[in-house]
Amino acid sequence: MIISLKKTILLLVLVAAFAFAGELDVWWFRGTDDWVAQTGATARCRKFGTGDAISVDTTMPINTIGIENYAEVGQWITYGLTGGDVMTHYVRRPGTFAGKAFVLNWASNGIVSVDFDGFADLTKTDAADITMEYAFDDGTWDDPSDISDWTTASGLNVLTPIEDDALTMHFWQKITVGNMGKPGEYEDAGGATITLTLDEQATWIDAAGNYGTLP
Repeated sequence: MIISLKKTILLLVLVAAFAFAGELDVWWFRGTDDWVAQTGATARCRKFGTGDAISVDTTMPINTIGIENYAEVGQWITYGLTGGDVMTHYVRRPGTFAGKAFVLNWASNGIVSVDFDGFADLTKTDAADITMEYAFDDGTWDDPSDISDWTTASGLNVLTPIEDDALTMHFWQKITVGNMGKPGEYEDAGGATITLTLDEQATWIDAAGNYGTLP
């Protein structure tokens, strides 16, 4: 009796996958070899490892592990207002006066919408209003004779929001005080505001600009 022995190869591969999701340590380089740990809602960057944690026991000669890397970047903005946020005219005699006012500038890595609201004429109880007009450019105007188009305060409020990722706006103001304008303090009672909205902000950043709910 002839017994034929056939060669048998047993390949044993044990693969175990576990769901994994955890926050990983991140440091921010502040400069001059200064690394600052980033944690919590106000961190500049947070990092998470997600997906499957893999444990493999095998004799296979070649093993490949796929790694996926992503970065989700939120929108940031830097902005400034120079010239002051309180504009006061001291009028000794009646007339029409125009002059430079505040300068608004911003820069962002995405589109920003700039909207004006609450601008109004200057008022005083039992006195005629002092009309306010506005104009703005990129800083090329030298004096009021360069300005051909003034916008009323209420007209400024209904302008289509200005959309740009970086811009500098030089504002001018013009007031007219009549001959019978009563003495005293007049004010813009509209509660004027300029709102800058980050149009491309990530959904995981909350209204305070910090980390909200991460995916």
